[in-house]
Amino acid sequence: MNKTKHYEYYGHEFKSYFKPVGHGYEVGFTFEGKPLFVGNFVHKKEAMEWWRSFNQEIPYFFSKYEFPVDGPHQWMTKFFTNYMYTCYYAWLDKKFNKYTKEYTKSFESNVKFYKKMQPVWKKRAEKRAA
Repeated sequence: MNKTKHYEYYGHEFKSYFKPVGHGYEVGFTFEGKPLFVGNFVHKKEAMEWWRSFNQEIPYFFSKYEFPVDGPHQWMTKFFTNYMYTCYYAWLDKKFNKYTKEYTKSFESNVKFYKKMQPVWKKRAEKRAA
């Protein structure tokens, strides 16, 4: 499932896209056919969440920063790229913190179970060996 969204800004055309790539998904943004941003995801759910957030950030950036018609395109596109990667990594940090908490909690639970069951497993092993 491919999705695209077009933006026109001070006479310039930009395009954001969402597409499956290999075993994952890619969300990106192009200007004059050149990629300004690319984010890769393994899970579709996360890719779709970022796609929604991403397409809210683009109009925000365009409304806050004026893109000069005859201005330095290269600098402005780099500025936009840096802004989007800042948003992207902030978004990923939130996700990673969530996963870190979940997996830490699960691991601690597993350690408790292991410590509780270790003597039982040793006794069973001794009975089998005897």
